[in-house]
Amino acid sequence: MLGILGNLGTSMPWAPSAWKIWVDHILKQKERFAFQSAALIYHNGATASASRGFIIKPQEIVQIKKLFDMHPDNRPDGIVVQGKTYILKYVNDTQIVAFNGTKYFIITRAKTLFVCAICTSRDKVGDAAYWLSRINNRLIEKDF
Repeated sequence: MLGILGNLGTSMPWAPSAWKIWVDHILKQKERFAFQSAALIYHNGATASASRGFIIKPQEIVQIKKLFDMHPDNRPDGIVVQGKTYILKYVNDTQIVAFNGTKYFIITRAKTLFVCAICTSRDKVGDAAYWLSRINNRLIEKDF
């Protein structure tokens, strides 16, 4: 009975997760959009996939979720992510762009996931945020 499992993956010793493929796709745009790191995080705070060193605590995700749902007049000026304070630059129903003095934190909200990325270029952050929103729309279309 276990012999059936022995044939799985003989041509490939491991297969990347579907979420890792999405993160890798984002990071392949490093030169185009100055992405330093990226992650896909479930709304409950669990990490679906992340680039090396990209860690967001579940309590930080809780705060981010609250920001999306807050009335604009009640939003704080900033958020703390990965131990760094970011000032909110742009917030709408599906995207937040925040700045910490050297880097931009971009997060988009799909139905079950957050798409997160760190951008290191002021000149590229607008295009990077737009491109991530398109990625986010594809996730929403796939019911994620």
